[in-house]
Amino acid sequence: MLLFFRFLQGLGIAGLIPVAMTVISDWYEGRRRLQAMGLLSGTISLAAVVVPFTGGFLAGLDWRYPFLVYGVSLLLALLFAIFIPESGTEKQWKHLAGAVKKHFYGLAGAIKTIEVRKVFCQCLMLYFMLYAIVTFLPIHLAQKYQVFGLGTGIALSVQAITGAIFSTRSVLVNRLLPGRSKVMAGFLLLAIAVALIPVWPGKYLLGFSLVIFGIGFGILQPAVYNEAASAGPEELRGSVLCLFNTVKFIGMTLAPVLLRLIQRSLGLEYVFYVAGILAAIWAIKCMCAFTRTSRRFSQH
Repeated sequence: MLLFFRFLQGLGIAGLIPVAMTVISDWYEGRRRLQAMGLLSGTISLAAVVVPFTGGFLAGLDWRYPFLVYGVSLLLALLFAIFIPESGTEKQWKHLAGAVKKHFYGLAGAIKTIEVRKVFCQCLMLYFMLYAIVTFLPIHLAQKYQVFGLGTGIALSVQAITGAIFSTRSVLVNRLLPGRSKVMAGFLLLAIAVALIPVWPGKYLLGFSLVIFGIGFGILQPAVYNEAASAGPEELRGSVLCLFNTVKFIGMTLAPVLLRLIQRSLGLEYVFYVAGILAAIWAIKCMCAFTRTSRRFSQH
């Protein structure tokens, strides 16, 4: 029964971020959209810190109390229904079958475009790196430093809080790192942060890696979200963002599965080396693409 209700919960959660991104894309353009995406990204990162600590505190009082938090969703649903206007166009129910067929043909064509495929790959790599940290950092802390429970939560919260801060400053980051250089710099920071984790001689020095990772993630997430909101035709924006969210979950799933094979065959430290190399390769790829774009622009 618990798994069944978790399944229902997953159905509800799966659509929330794409809907939020679609509404932001419908409401805002340019600089304001980037700013709103940064606030959304920062909120998600901050929730990753607040929710586990809140849940742990409530569970300490009674195991049932954390489930009461989900009741807030009912209040939010009511507030959204009252105060948030419809951002899309009205549905046309005539010739529904033909419209659905046309929609999926258009979506298939959008997926083939280089802009959509690029942002999907960026999303996959971004959340692959995040869950490389979320999955294997607690194991590293436990095996090497005998740090468990609260200590692990504090360590993970360092990167989440740093990411939230930089996400909310996405407009300022965009001034310092215009265009695709944000993606290049973000993945380079993730590569450095992850590759250094097994190298640090003390557990407190790990904080430097977590801060660097948080900065890179805080730079990347709003930029990737903003690119996803602009990728593909406007009439297919919601569907593209739904697929974008699916790719995000694929990245989350692949990291523990694939990197566990590295752990078993080579050792835990190589998990971080391999993840760092993957992020560095993607950063170099972005650098090459950015260089080609700059040359074309200068020639014109």
